[in-house]
Amino acid sequence: MSKVYVSEEEKIEEWIRKYGIDFNENLTRIRLMNKRITMIPEIIGDCFIEKSLMTLDISNNIIKKIPVSLFFISTLTELNMSQNDISELDPDIRNLSCLRTLKINNNKLRDIPDEVGELSSLTRLFIYKNQLTKLPISIGYLTLLTQLNCSQNKIKEIPDTIGNLSLLNDLCCTENLIFFLPQSVSNLLSLDNLNLRNNRLVDLPDSLGTLSSLKYLYVEKNIIKSIPSSFEGLVSLTVFNFGYNQLSEFPMVLSSMKSLTTFYCENNNISSIPDIFIGFESLKKITCN
Repeated sequence: MSKVYVSEEEKIEEWIRKYGIDFNENLTRIRLMNKRITMIPEIIGDCFIEKSLMTLDISNNIIKKIPVSLFFISTLTELNMSQNDISELDPDIRNLSCLRTLKINNNKLRDIPDEVGELSSLTRLFIYKNQLTKLPISIGYLTLLTQLNCSQNKIKEIPDTIGNLSLLNDLCCTENLIFFLPQSVSNLLSLDNLNLRNNRLVDLPDSLGTLSSLKYLYVEKNIIKSIPSSFEGLVSLTVFNFGYNQLSEFPMVLSSMKSLTTFYCENNNISSIPDIFIGFESLKKITCN
């Protein structure tokens, strides 16, 4: 009996159909979440190089390694590899030139390769809940980035190149080991939300006061002792959470922040609120000890 030859594409087609997805020439989205997948076929990228696959979601599985060929599916605009057991990314990820959203949160990454900085179309990057100790300097090359979440890692500092991300409007770095912010944060003029909760910050740079678009600022659970007078420049700030720090006096600079509606300062060392803030029109809620 002669041996029947099965092409690589047929093997991939069979693998995909096993998970209830119809493989065809017009396939643009593959969603394989929660399938208990342990391995992606090495040849997967070879079978989609000349096709139009735009979205690949393999989240919430048990995958440890991503085949290099996947990073040659140049049509991908969204790649979700979150909630797996992935411990490293191959530098060939640089080839995903159309990628706009990359989700690799909830994995076991110890570092992000510099080549991620070559993803020139990227607008959203989710790398929270890994084992990262730093962000690559090349992150500053992602000039179209609007959302970055690197929370729940072991990051000690944010690279100065973060200041190149002029379109960034949402930066979330909670539950890390960050002890200072670079002055270059003053260049993040599109920033709307900044969350630095539960780090090791000892102060806030004066340069933060230039962020005129900032609406939400969360710095609770740090060891900050004062609020810079430059914060009067935060003309759009509406919610400011300064709880669980080491503030000893109620910050008078708040009286100049006309858009502020909510200020949280519980578990500081403040003994009283100045009379000027009683009946303050814009500041509707103050939560102290």
